[in-house]
Amino acid sequence: PARTSSLSPCSLNELKCNDLQALGRLSSLTSLDLRDNMLVNHLLGDAAESMTSMLQFLTELKHLNLSGNFVTANELVALSPLSSLTSLDLSGNEIDDDGAEYLAQIITANSQLHHLDLSRNSFDRFGADAAECLAMGLKAHSSLTSVNLSFNGLGLQAGRAIASALAHHHGLVSVNLRNNKMGKGGFKAVAGRLGQLLNLEDCWLEKYVFNARPRFKHLAVNADGGKVASVFEKVDSGSGAAEGEGVPVATEAAVGKILVSDISSGKRVTVLELERPVKNVDVLAWSPDGSKIVGCVGCAVVVWDACSGVTLREMQGHAEEVCAVAWSPDNTNFVTASRDKTLIIWDAVTGARVLTLEGHSFAVAAVDWSPDGSRIVSGGQGLGTAAFPWDNPGEVFVWDAASGERLLVLRGNRRCVRAVSWSPDGMCIASASDRVVISDARTGHEISSLSVSFEQPDCGISSVAWSPDGDQLAVGVEGKIVVWEANSGRQIAEIGENIGAHITGLAMVSRHEERESGTGSSGASGNTIVSRFFGGGVVVWGCMKKASSC
Repeated sequence: PARTSSLSPCSLNELKCNDLQALGRLSSLTSLDLRDNMLVNHLLGDAAESMTSMLQFLTELKHLNLSGNFVTANELVALSPLSSLTSLDLSGNEIDDDGAEYLAQIITANSQLHHLDLSRNSFDRFGADAAECLAMGLKAHSSLTSVNLSFNGLGLQAGRAIASALAHHHGLVSVNLRNNKMGKGGFKAVAGRLGQLLNLEDCWLEKYVFNARPRFKHLAVNADGGKVASVFEKVDSGSGAAEGEGVPVATEAAVGKILVSDISSGKRVTVLELERPVKNVDVLAWSPDGSKIVGCVGCAVVVWDACSGVTLREMQGHAEEVCAVAWSPDNTNFVTASRDKTLIIWDAVTGARVLTLEGHSFAVAAVDWSPDGSRIVSGGQGLGTAAFPWDNPGEVFVWDAASGERLLVLRGNRRCVRAVSWSPDGMCIASASDRVVISDARTGHEISSLSVSFEQPDCGISSVAWSPDGDQLAVGVEGKIVVWEANSGRQIAEIGENIGAHITGLAMVSRHEERESGTGSSGASGNTIVSRFFGGGVVVWGCMKKASSC
């Protein structure tokens, strides 16, 4: 019996009721393509009944394309018997407010739905109630990998509600919200919500197309704090610091190149013309001696010479994408953390795999090496009983770097941990989810926690960095950077709000007045913050004075 049927567009583009009933008798159909047949126009008042009579028998149907058929809310009821769909295309129809409830029911009923295309409908008339209704349907399960809602005229409120729902789909690879009417505020809100998705590769917002891997660290600062390396796939020329708010560094680059810039002056030092140009460098880390830069491209780990850009070696070992990387203080090893739930310690000279650390419940999103080189801390998503896995408490482990033994489990993170950082003296560990938890590195006990306000509750803290002296702690959250005194927990600064884009990398380096003046005098000292923003460039923020200098 036939398993697929394509009548798009075809000689039968004036399908009648009998034609649909005949298709309904093909109960073993798994794929049906009826696009651009203007069904509703041709069937007039019989459209809903005729479609129902066809679809109610197609219990094995997995792929359905009804685009370009003038489908309205009245006809959506015909899709209610379907429960096995993995792909549904309803683009180019006339679905409006009244169809929101039916759409929610259809999405909920088809728990294995991976691809959903609702582009070019009439969502410009979507009010708050309709948007919330559709959002509830989108939240109902987490199997979606591709969603297209472009060219719908979605307003700010509707866009926010739908983006919040999509943020629960941690398997999403592609989201298209281009050509809607959310405005700048909506763009920021959507970018903030979707910016936490670990799997997202492509995100179309407004007129820009970004490679959207915002949880990855797209910058690396060398050991003396004088240079920053960064990779750019695509730059949003509309984002940048307001005048006086920060100094943009290296805001343009060709794909497949690593830019090295001077932090103090903002001037480009060199462009590493990589021997084999690559796209989508997910994470970067500079070796402590400044001679090498390691980057991760999907599952692959690549080591480059930091001066020439020559590829020194390329390693394979992870089954899924690498999310984080950290060097040992003595330059001999580095560790990678992956979505495959493992960490791998590599020999930096030979490229050989030294150890594989196993035990995480889900993807490992963050990793850092202790200052004395003896231990490694890693963070990710833990197990729990919440309706959605990402609402479960985060998971933070401390490992023995020599044996691979798990030494400590750090608790206190209420959601997925996306950033970890060891204090410079090795006594404390900062881990970040919806707040920052500072733990005793020897016992694992929580010492204190630092809270930050969110405009979008679905967002978490994406980056965390200690100052070189350990007195200050900075985090990247939504479109801003928050700085605290580490000991007292007193917030001393909140910067970057005018950028309005998600932070993808953060570092704090020492800064002395004599470095700029060349006088050699002791001068005032403080910390400079280096940040990278989603869709934008690297921005250096001015000297944050130590408390004792104020």
